[in-house]
Amino acid sequence: MKKILLMPLTALLVSCTLYTALAQQPQSNAKMAKDKQNEKDVLAFNMATKKDYAAKYDAFKKNADARIESNSDKIKKLKDDYPADASVAQKEDFNKRVAYLEQKNDDLKMRLKAYKPESNWGEFKTKFNHDMKNLGHSFSAFGSKDKG
Repeated sequence: MKKILLMPLTALLVSCTLYTALAQQPQSNAKMAKDKQNEKDVLAFNMATKKDYAAKYDAFKKNADARIESNSDKIKKLKDDYPADASVAQKEDFNKRVAYLEQKNDDLKMRLKAYKPESNWGEFKTKFNHDMKNLGHSFSAFGSKDKG
């Protein structure tokens, strides 16, 4: 008697298990397809963000390189235009101030070259622009001090 009851119960248990597993599979496939689409969307967003970042960084770098080159030209012009009849003390002061400008300009050039994309872009850009602006003020102060 036990064998008679055990066989149908076993068959019933196996069929219920298979039915449950197969019934959940379409949901799993749908969920997997949705997850896969979400991954593609995130990847596409990240690619667009990277391209946007790269374009902004390239534009920033070109602008910064041009400003650094302009500063180098200003420094060269300052050296060329310095009067030859200045006193020794004036020449020493002038040379110190020009050396300071050259050093700051070279520091900016090296910072721009050393920047890594993994770094904080916003922080780097803000500090770099601040230092570039200060260097511009130093050039302005340099000219007004020589005139006065």
